[in-house]
Amino acid sequence: MSSKNEVQRVPRRIRLRIRHLASLLVLLVLGASDGLVAAQSPLTWPEDQARFLLDGGGLILEASERERLLAMPDPERGEWIERFLARDPVPESPENELVEGMALRRQLVRSEFLTFRDDRARLLYLHGAPDRRDPIDCDQVFVPLEIWGYGPEESQTELIVYSPGPGKAWRLWLPLDSKRVLYTPEMEYWLEQYEELRGLIVGRRFDFQLCGEAREVDRATGVEILFRFRDDRPTTGELARWLEPPDDLERWAREAASTPLPPQPEELVLAETELVFPERRAQRMLTRLILTVPTANGLEPFLDEQSGNEEYRINVEGVVEQLDGLFNQFRVRFSLPLQDESPEKVALVLERRFRPGQEFLLRLKVRDEVSGRVAFLSEGFVVPEVPDDVPELAVPDGVMVALSEELAERPIAGVDSIVLIPPETDVVLGLWRAEALVTGDSIERVRFLVDEEAQMTRSRPPYSAELRLAKYPVEQIIRVEGLDGDGELVASDEVVVNQQRG
Repeated sequence: MSSKNEVQRVPRRIRLRIRHLASLLVLLVLGASDGLVAAQSPLTWPEDQARFLLDGGGLILEASERERLLAMPDPERGEWIERFLARDPVPESPENELVEGMALRRQLVRSEFLTFRDDRARLLYLHGAPDRRDPIDCDQVFVPLEIWGYGPEESQTELIVYSPGPGKAWRLWLPLDSKRVLYTPEMEYWLEQYEELRGLIVGRRFDFQLCGEAREVDRATGVEILFRFRDDRPTTGELARWLEPPDDLERWAREAASTPLPPQPEELVLAETELVFPERRAQRMLTRLILTVPTANGLEPFLDEQSGNEEYRINVEGVVEQLDGLFNQFRVRFSLPLQDESPEKVALVLERRFRPGQEFLLRLKVRDEVSGRVAFLSEGFVVPEVPDDVPELAVPDGVMVALSEELAERPIAGVDSIVLIPPETDVVLGLWRAEALVTGDSIERVRFLVDEEAQMTRSRPPYSAELRLAKYPVEQIIRVEGLDGDGELVASDEVVVNQQRG
């Protein structure tokens, strides 16, 4: 076998070992590795203790500290966390910089992500917002990826974060992953041919022809094409250290306590939450979460000026985690038409099915579309083997109950229509995931367009797509079209983003 093939084979073998070690590290952090299993899973610890470990605290602990914490019984664990949080790096100041810094970094992460499984969230928590953040908008060449820059421009450290696949958490790129993982399968194949026929192909590299930003990826990785390594390229050790605990915890706390935050939405108050398991079907247990929201504390009705009807519109974004990684992500929408009188409370009912006996952590972001108010919720639970004795959903007086509509997980009965879910912020740049809600039976395909140019077509649920928008805040029209089996237009909807105001 040729030496070229041998060079390819060694990194792959090493990469598998590194991935195994990375998985082991995650298990160590969450207490699932042999010999370090806590008496109680971190997913079902008391809420304050679980939040400390799973919402960033575990990232700033040394490995030995994590091991001791995971092995402690409940009362001792709580006392240890209290002692840790009492480490005030600046005792003469009125606030505790460690506690303040951890809270601000959690808010910074929450402004973008629900889960700390994503390496982008870990970088934000450990190092704050990057000084430069460039999305690479070339879907014919690269998987979704961004280049993050930390430090002054003349000596900036560049990090690449990328998506390893749909539904998976983004990862920090390491040289041992090889540069292959950053390319689409088609471009990886063409670049292999380019390398193999080096000197016989006239013209620029294929990725250069299709993506003007391919040179930036070369520079950040220190690798040209697939195998041409530069002498000044970053090493795996140098990049991996960006996800390690800080060397100086006191200095980290002082810096974190001065973290600037983007504008934060007002809080949406949740009155209560209830988790029940009413039904088992085959190998799955129905898991029902009921969120009760007082209408007087943040909900605002949407008024349809044409019909004069009012309704509440609420979006719920969810992430389900297990000890070894992400399990599921979803987004649902509630639409509650108002009758003559407004209810005192609204009960939002979410239902998922899980295997009995397994442990999960559910993270939710609940957002009122009209007021923009937001609530966050984390709920750890173990799925029982036997269902609860709650066959019917109780409806208290003065409470309006709404079952969630899975966004495009199944068709919704009714007239043929399509609704484009608007973005949560006024300014949208780079890649934006558009989601369409389809009702009726006639729509078989959904086409997504930006400024009248088609970018993506979906022929089955989920009707969502990552659209390429401008890198700068310019006004753009995003449109979705529902087509029938013959390609004829059935319904459409559009939103205008980055509208100029004032």
